[in-house]
Amino acid sequence: MRGSTDRDGYLKGLERSAVDYLETRSGHYFGEVETGHQEFQIGYGDRELFLLEPPTDGGTALVVTEHQAVGDTGVVIVPADDTGYVVRGETGRKIVRKGGAVWLAGHEYELVYDRGYASGKEPARARDFVTKLVVYWFERGTPVPRVGEVHTFALPHHISALLGTLKRLKV
Repeated sequence: MRGSTDRDGYLKGLERSAVDYLETRSGHYFGEVETGHQEFQIGYGDRELFLLEPPTDGGTALVVTEHQAVGDTGVVIVPADDTGYVVRGETGRKIVRKGGAVWLAGHEYELVYDRGYASGKEPARARDFVTKLVVYWFERGTPVPRVGEVHTFALPHHISALLGTLKRLKV
């Protein structure tokens, strides 16, 4: 059994910074499960909306509230209603209106759902990127970059190439 070392805190700090770097540069969330994540989207008269991130539960806990104007109290759209919605797609990001209904143009939709990953369940390419970046920083004795400021670091090609694949990752 391995015990903790004086470098464990340093490695955890590097890992947090590497995840922040990945999220900032890829535009995706790869952190721990976050319950009640809230995002707002504007309807464009289409039948489909797409969540920015995949829901952790396949969208079963998704709550959609329609607001005619920004800041009004809004009305919860009930999935089971004839004009409700269904969650589709392999990642659960696609929300499709039922019964010929659409996401009304100009209306604001508040989407509340759980996102993120249990430890060890994040996409393999994201885990690989974070591991390689932590090793790269560790081998060079890089001080732990402050979260929010790590985006200024230049990366070697073998790591930046992996980042390019994550920007296109269907999460």
